[in-house]
Amino acid sequence: MESTGLSIRIPGTPGTSPVKQKASAFQRALSTGHIPDQKAAQPGPDQNRTVDLLEYKPRAIRRAAQELLASPDLERTARKIFDSHDDNRNGQLEISELIGVAQELHLRLKLPAPSTNVAKKLMKKYDANNNQMLDFEEFLEMLLALLRKIAYDNTSIAGRDFFVNKNTLWNIWDKWEKQKQLGSGTFGTAYLCKHKITDEIRAIKAVRKSRAKIPVEEIEREILVCRQLDHPHVSRLFQWFEDGTRFYLVMEALLGGTLKDVILEVQKKRMGLKEDWVRKVMKQSAEALSYIHSMRMVHKDIKDENIMLLKEADKLTDPYVVIIDLGIAEMFSYADPQLKECGGTPTTMAPEVWEGSFDSKADVWSLGCVLYEMLAGSMPFMATSLQPRAWTRLHKRGPDWSLVKSSAEGRSLCQAMLTYDSRKRPSMADCLNSSWFAARTSEMKIISAAQFEQLKSFCDQNALKRTMLLQIASRLPMRKAGKIVELFETFDLDGDASLNPEEMRLVFAQMGITDEKTVAKLFATLDVDNDGILSFSEFSAGLLVLFKDILDDRLRDSFGRHDRDGDGYLTRDEAKEFLAGSSSILTPEANAKSYALLDDLLHEGRTKISFEEMNEKLMGHGYELTA
Repeated sequence: MESTGLSIRIPGTPGTSPVKQKASAFQRALSTGHIPDQKAAQPGPDQNRTVDLLEYKPRAIRRAAQELLASPDLERTARKIFDSHDDNRNGQLEISELIGVAQELHLRLKLPAPSTNVAKKLMKKYDANNNQMLDFEEFLEMLLALLRKIAYDNTSIAGRDFFVNKNTLWNIWDKWEKQKQLGSGTFGTAYLCKHKITDEIRAIKAVRKSRAKIPVEEIEREILVCRQLDHPHVSRLFQWFEDGTRFYLVMEALLGGTLKDVILEVQKKRMGLKEDWVRKVMKQSAEALSYIHSMRMVHKDIKDENIMLLKEADKLTDPYVVIIDLGIAEMFSYADPQLKECGGTPTTMAPEVWEGSFDSKADVWSLGCVLYEMLAGSMPFMATSLQPRAWTRLHKRGPDWSLVKSSAEGRSLCQAMLTYDSRKRPSMADCLNSSWFAARTSEMKIISAAQFEQLKSFCDQNALKRTMLLQIASRLPMRKAGKIVELFETFDLDGDASLNPEEMRLVFAQMGITDEKTVAKLFATLDVDNDGILSFSEFSAGLLVLFKDILDDRLRDSFGRHDRDGDGYLTRDEAKEFLAGSSSILTPEANAKSYALLDDLLHEGRTKISFEEMNEKLMGHGYELTA
């Protein structure tokens, strides 16, 4: 899972003073009390409206905390807060000064209301040397803990990230068995693992905790990023564990190897890559990156090693690619989309990254390098040093286009992606509009009238069943979701990895389903977080009622994970744990009602529940959609 190629991170750029570097708008939130308006559709020069944090939705507060935690300038921002409240300039915060910090954090990020008691509790908890004052390192630890509390708070979450959580019930190796080592890198080792009860295959990334001042910064950044992403071609984080020395990330098992492995295999066999194959790999990669950019993130290390194939069997005939390794991905704000922390792999780093000021178009350049590699059989740029000028000279000159063997449309897209001036370079969304991708159109997937009736029934299901379906969809491995992905892409007319009401209406109309009120009701029911669009997991939750084979398989897997002794039954306590993930997202009243079904199943002295009984009680029967 983890890339083994050379990736670099350059904290500063020659000639660029840190004082002159712009701070993110979300970093400035702590001192200004305002954050960018998240209702804007896409980043742009005119979309810098602001709203008061006190009047904004909890998810915006969470986003502010997440961006601060993931920011390379976090320590500098913390220092600014610290210094602004260190009134006597002695490098220590006393109780009275800490109350001022608490007041600021309460106003900006809705942390606990300031009081002497709150300040005393914080002082007692983080004053490591018991001198009744906090030095900067102690303050930084306190700030990180408070930001993490907001960032990982599930009370304001209603989407997939609610179900992507830290497991505190078990030691990871009590549940997972190592099959083989997949790779090793700077931060740790990735293993292919099998669940001891369900036999489910996952990749587990074991990451060593750093001894730096911010002990979990690097891995925490990846967790924060991965929790928010919900796209069929972006690596999925399902869960994470932690012990005294390591974090363990449970992720999708990608068994087809890296794109680099495939390219080397083809070159060894002197076969060459077919253009249709390259086009499919590029389209899926571009869709994934366009989605990442729409989430206000930049990957920063796109290369052939960070594009993986989901399956081994059909990787050379029908590729399904997944973008991985979001460990150095960085968030940006609408008001200030420029990033400063250079990083990535030299052979695919954009010229503006070397120069120290870049945005999401840097990923376009990097993917353009990968496209060139597939079409030409070699990398477009290769300097002999790590000096920025050595690389940017090559970038200005451009690659040898005579080596590219493809149609005119494929070559034209590659040339556009490798445009030296980022202002003239297309965005990733623009790339998806290339005529090269329009050369092939996907077949319309049909939902029959009978199947639509079953899909409509999703609106009338009880709250527990709907949240259970969302939980299953949120943890759905892509190797099990092929039919659902196809339907999602059929509905996603503009390719932005989300569905709006008009797309839903138009596609159903093409299928002969014209009951717009019912379609609108279905959309509203699926839109769990009420943001006006359907994410992949929200859409999948509804589609699961049509795919009984997938639903039964996923429900059985979840059931098995809670069957501690592996006897095929759940006790009352195990059944409560099984329901807890889904029921905890409900209102207290609905949550209480959800456990009443256990009394129905455990009557007349019975102490255990079979899978078949639980499945029937929760899901009932439905139509099955065939491939």
